[in-house]
Amino acid sequence: PDAGLGGRVMFSLFKADIALYGFYGRDSAPVYKISRLGAHPLTGLYVIPKAFQGVHPRMGFVGMDIERSAGPFVLRAEAAYQNEGAFYGVDFEHRPLLLLKYPEGVVQKDQIQYVLGLDRNDLFVHNLFLNLQYFGRYIVDYTNEIAVPETTTGMTAYLRYSLMDS
Repeated sequence: PDAGLGGRVMFSLFKADIALYGFYGRDSAPVYKISRLGAHPLTGLYVIPKAFQGVHPRMGFVGMDIERSAGPFVLRAEAAYQNEGAFYGVDFEHRPLLLLKYPEGVVQKDQIQYVLGLDRNDLFVHNLFLNLQYFGRYIVDYTNEIAVPETTTGMTAYLRYSLMDS
């Protein structure tokens, strides 16, 4: 079997809960790579994807999260650095000659992912819970050959009211 190895260390410091963690092993989500290219009918260059294959590459990352209460709020932050196993598709749909350089249609890059969050119980009334999160990803050593942006960010909001809870 091809097992992975991971670990997590948790401790408290200055009234904050902190965790450090890492993992090295196979990614459970497949990466789809081009497994066969066909020749372009006009140029004869092998730039037409004919078949794809899902593979489970090795991945490695280290990270840290921190959580601290600040009055009625809980503040959270998490960041992880992935140095192996983050694959991105190259923009061969618009630039087919990239498949001459990247015949599998993907390139591996390091990435940083992060989340900043805030929780609040009993927001305006009893049993009203609010969670806000700002998250993002940054691709290290980005090139314009990659089909996604160098930085991606987003935000989520979750509001829940528990009617029958005491």
